[in-house]
Amino acid sequence: MITYDYDYIYQNLKIRGYTLEFLRCEKILSQSTIQRLRHNDPISTSTIDTLCTLLDCQPQDFIRYCRNTNDLSYINSLEKNVYGRIFTSGTTSADDTQWKKTKDLRGRE
Repeated sequence: MITYDYDYIYQNLKIRGYTLEFLRCEKILSQSTIQRLRHNDPISTSTIDTLCTLLDCQPQDFIRYCRNTNDLSYINSLEKNVYGRIFTSGTTSADDTQWKKTKDLRGRE
């Protein structure tokens, strides 16, 4: 799950003399975008670009990736839907060897 360090964003905007009211009034960031940041909802790459420009920083300064327990089941369900089955690493049948080769050709580990 992608999260945003709202405190980092807010403090650095404040240091640079920007207020949330100014950003809203000048239509630099919308109220809904500010709310999305506060609630760790997805934001657009355009918003990320705007924040990086305003804060003179890199995205990794305020964006964090946090793996949650639902990620693995979600990834497994995607692989099951796309490839017809879930690869289980404990087996070594000829079918699994072909599966490993297919994964290697796609560039995945």
